[in-house]
Amino acid sequence: MEPNKVNAGSGAQWLLDGIALVRRHPGPLLVIGLLYGVLASIPVLSLVVGALGVVLMGGVLLAIRQADQGQSPGVGTLFAAFGSGKVARLLVLVLIAVAFMLLIALLLVLMLGGEGITLMQRIIETTPSGGQPDPALIAQLPAGRLLGWFAVMVVVAVLVGVYTFFYTALVMFTDLTAGQALRTSMRAGARNLPALLVYMLVSVVFSVMVMLLATLVTSLLGIAIGATWAQLLAGVLVTTAVVPVAAGAMYYGWRQVFGDRLPSAPLQPEDTGSGFHA
Repeated sequence: MEPNKVNAGSGAQWLLDGIALVRRHPGPLLVIGLLYGVLASIPVLSLVVGALGVVLMGGVLLAIRQADQGQSPGVGTLFAAFGSGKVARLLVLVLIAVAFMLLIALLLVLMLGGEGITLMQRIIETTPSGGQPDPALIAQLPAGRLLGWFAVMVVVAVLVGVYTFFYTALVMFTDLTAGQALRTSMRAGARNLPALLVYMLVSVVFSVMVMLLATLVTSLLGIAIGATWAQLLAGVLVTTAVVPVAAGAMYYGWRQVFGDRLPSAPLQPEDTGSGFHA
């Protein structure tokens, strides 16, 4: 079944709806975002969160849906996707991310050549920790080819984001297989390219604003807690706000484009075993 086609402004509305939902249910959703941020800030666990972030985002989506339907999601909902039987399907996004990184690395090698890559390695090796690279070495880099590589990377990243935007919601809220969900997400992305580009733009603006606000707040606390802890706290605060809003935008995008066209999988039980509801 063909996904709905929405206007470009819908992309901005998804973000606004996500913000509005968090404002209506700040307790449970921000606590879930806070837990996500704390886990991502712990050195050892951050690697696990980075690898399994798509599974955690599936849990956040479930919490968003519960909140939208008037329920109060427990903090354990963050981990609900691990018991949904859909982990393997969600991890397809990790494989796509790995393929993207390999492609970008290959393009860098092809565009800079052996000498350019060797020069970049020298810059990395000779730059002191927390210091500035040698300007003479930087001047030797092929700026034009680097800019070309960066432009290609941005375009490919945007296309990957467009074609996979609906994937997590399709997996969590329907019984589609991984292949079906990916193909459906790609069709929906191509059909709603203007809306997704608008969403990406406004979400970047929103994230930057949150980052600046968090940096301002933590810089005032830096005198008391130290620069390192202030920087860590800033990252946690940004994640606390951005994760539930981004999941909310993803949910409302899925609902507008697919909500009345695909059979929904049943909601996970509200009680996820955490015993805590914000």
